[in-house]
Amino acid sequence: MVEDTWYLRLVKSIILILVVGCLLFWFLPLHINYYYEGNRIFCIHDGLKSWSRANIEFKRTFDKKDADVLIDHIPQSQCDSITEVAEHNSGKIHINADYQTTDKQLTGVIAHEFGHYLGLHHNHDNSVMNVDIPYGILPTDLDIARVRVEVLKLKLDRL
Repeated sequence: MVEDTWYLRLVKSIILILVVGCLLFWFLPLHINYYYEGNRIFCIHDGLKSWSRANIEFKRTFDKKDADVLIDHIPQSQCDSITEVAEHNSGKIHINADYQTTDKQLTGVIAHEFGHYLGLHHNHDNSVMNVDIPYGILPTDLDIARVRVEVLKLKLDRL
């Protein structure tokens, strides 16, 4: 039987710390603060919350400088569709102020645009990222699986 020397105990402790740290890193949620001051907060909240199965927690902030994502309204002259992401992963989502949508449509569109923020691209699957599917679809199991990989990348970037 090998004697437990101080350095063997140290190695065991380091391995245990690394394993626990990796598990916590994987299972603890990614926290994202968002800023929105429009009158359709429930649509915004539901669109973002639809990604919670991907281990993401959202918190509304009332200070723009504390926000990871800024959601605002812009005139139709600056936006050709219902919404758009200002630049990929810029943290800005613009809502066309002049486009009339139901609450369900806006919720689905916010979920779609937030998918871009998380690193997803358009596809032709049965997915919230499919541009051919009518507005209002929420993230599917496939979307959640894809986003879990992107969430891990975002967590690593924040280290």
